[in-house]
Amino acid sequence: MLLVKLRRSSRLRAVADRVEWEPLYPEAAAGAGTFALDDKPTWVLAKVEGAENPWDQAHNQIAEQLGVEASDVLYAEPDLVHHFQGDTGLPEGGLTAIALDRDCREIALGPDTGHGKPPTPVDFAWHLGTNFSQLAAARDEVEFPEDPLQCTRIAHLDTGYQPDHKTTPHKVLKEMERSFVEDGGDPNSARSPRSGHGTGTLSILAGGAAPENGDLLMGGAPDAAVVPLRVANGVVLLRTSAFARALRYASELGCEVATLSMGGLPSKAWAEAVDDAYESGVCLCAAAGNRLGIGPPKRLVYPARYDRTIAVCGVMANNEPYVGLAINEIQGSFGPPSKMKFAIAAYTPNITWA
Repeated sequence: MLLVKLRRSSRLRAVADRVEWEPLYPEAAAGAGTFALDDKPTWVLAKVEGAENPWDQAHNQIAEQLGVEASDVLYAEPDLVHHFQGDTGLPEGGLTAIALDRDCREIALGPDTGHGKPPTPVDFAWHLGTNFSQLAAARDEVEFPEDPLQCTRIAHLDTGYQPDHKTTPHKVLKEMERSFVEDGGDPNSARSPRSGHGTGTLSILAGGAAPENGDLLMGGAPDAAVVPLRVANGVVLLRTSAFARALRYASELGCEVATLSMGGLPSKAWAEAVDDAYESGVCLCAAAGNRLGIGPPKRLVYPARYDRTIAVCGVMANNEPYVGLAINEIQGSFGPPSKMKFAIAAYTPNITWA
């Protein structure tokens, strides 16, 4: 599939006569049955035959294949699945028991590759403490509304989540949650064995109390209203169209914040989606990226690398950056220097997470 930006949505009739297509954004489908005539640019997903390499497809005679004038095609790019070689999930075996299962029991997270040096002893939710982020003390000073619709609304773009997990936030706006992956449906991640990443990041963001560890809330913002948006089935399987659609949807919902703990390659559709979200008042926080030893990506991944996005980097419990580790250890990405003016560091990755 190709993402194609057309100068005029009135050209959709010609496209429909040639190839299978669908609008990238729902509003582009308004009047699609009658092909409303207007001059607004629009993004479409078009099934185009041809070259094996998707970028070669994008550079071929797209206008001719779509049945439109060359001047009507403003941009074309593949609807890529952003996948990094070798980053295919947690390794087998394990030494570090920091993560938690559904019942908040410690489970092996995998070999101690890049997870930093946890405090001694490892205290539950240590990152919230006075010597670290101070989030626990800060939220004690604030009165939060009971009505989730009156709370700060955060869009959580990830691999879905497990609704029955004990750390699931208590202000999940289920009526707004949505999946943007190919199988559609709700953002329940239980169907995919590799999609527990969303449950983990959601527990860090706004996780509830874990009874086995007292009543301490493990999330940084447990009183925020969260909208889970499933954009991938695995952390390294993010499709270009899925993120663009989810971010537009978050803007339409009036979310003040959107968080994404994954990333990939630059995209014109992503750049426009980030610009639109920024101008709508959405604060987008995206992961800087991970790398293995000297392997790529050494620089920030997208969308964290856009200036209108806050790139989220990691600091370990010993107050050292998440870099300079052994060559076989996973560590963070950073740079170029111009982008680091729009970056923030948080205590991770050796914190307890679901």
